[in-house]
Amino acid sequence: GECRFYFDSFVLDSKIAGIGICGNTGDVCAMPAITATSSGISIGGTIDSINRYTTDGSNPKTSATALNVTGGATTTLALSGPTSIRMYIIANNHRVDSGVTDFYYAG
Repeated sequence: GECRFYFDSFVLDSKIAGIGICGNTGDVCAMPAITATSSGISIGGTIDSINRYTTDGSNPKTSATALNVTGGATTTLALSGPTSIRMYIIANNHRVDSGVTDFYYAG
């Protein structure tokens, strides 16, 4: 026989910073990389995952404006002015999703 328990948690955006994870580092996705380039920003994430980001400063975990980037690919976003980018990684390989990376592009 086998018995499994699945639990879910719904956390308000304003309280999400208070959530912590205890486990091995190999069980959690690394934080997404966001770097400035001469033409905008470059965003990249973990292979075998879905990488979600927003350019309006909203939380990519819950925002209706969040967009996806293919896992493992690096994408350059051309931005015309000051922008707040937030990104996180949804794991497809039984790891825990990453935290949210915040990046402010001054333009």
